[in-house]
Formats: sequence, structure tokens, C-alpha cells
Amino acid sequence: MGEILILERLVNRIVKSCASGLVLCGKRDCMRLGDRDHDLLFHIMSNVPYKTLKDDNFFFVPVISGNPFEEIYKIHMQSPYFGTYAMRDDKPKICESGGIKEFVEGAHLKFFDVQRGSMGLIVDSRKDYFTASERDFKENFENYSDILSLFKRFRTQLKSKYGC
Repeated sequence: MGEILILERLVNRIVKSCASGLVLCGKRDCMRLGDRDHDLLFHIMSNVPYKTLKDDNFFFVPVISGNPFEEIYKIHMQSPYFGTYAMRDDKPKICESGGIKEFVEGAHLKFFDVQRGSMGLIVDSRKDYFTASERDFKENFENYSDILSLFKRFRTQLKSKYGC
């Protein structure tokens, strides 16, 4: 599993929304930046039954609220296919850059990875994820128009299969 790369507009939409039933959609190992593969999250769907979200071409990340361990367990009982979950969090986030730690106020996302172990589900909090604006893509990728076409094609596939 690669590092998570999520479009900034999706993060903003999720942290400002109180809606439930949101699911992030992406492609695993879709982008290679430097020597790392990144799982790219590029679309949001809402109110799609979890048990219908099994697709080898995409991966899905349910957005949960409340107690993450209880919510993950409930969803996992309905559909055991999810390996990553996201949660809105309003607590200050500690960010470290160049050995300097700072508190960042405001809402953000937390990600959790889930694995099945011999004793049941193992839930681990992921420390980092990366956000990128569409402007970042435009400035850093020569094939920006190809990336936009790819996003559009992926969204069309998701909408035709899941209706949102």
C-alpha cells in the first residue's frame, strides 16, 4: 500500500461537511512521486451501501465519525473489503517538518488502516497523508491534461457503476 495522496478540495469538502455516509474513491499506487508510490483519492460518493463497494479497479475509504474503533467494526461487519478509513478530526494536529514540531489548528482528516490478525481486527492510525491542489498537479506534472482526463474517466466509471 502506498502513501495517501488526496485532492485538497476533497479534504476541504469533508472537513466542512456534517454529512454521513461519505466514501472517498481512489486508485491504489496510481501516482509515483520520487521513489514512492501513492494511493490517489480523487472523488467522493455519498450514501452508497458499503456492501456494494467491491471493485478491483478502485479502492474505497469510508469517512467515519464518533469512536473510530466502533465505527470501523460496524462497517467491517457489513463489508470486510475496506482496508483504510478516514475520520474528520477537530483536535489540533501535531506536524513535524525538519525536526520542528508545531500544532496546526482546525479540522483535518485522520486515516486508519485495518488488517485482520489472529486475534481479530487490528486498527492502526496512519500518521501522514499528502494533499495536492489541482494547481499542484498542473505545476508539477507535464502530463497534467492526461491526469485530468484520467480523473474524468475514473469518475465516469464510478458514476455509471454506483450512480453517484
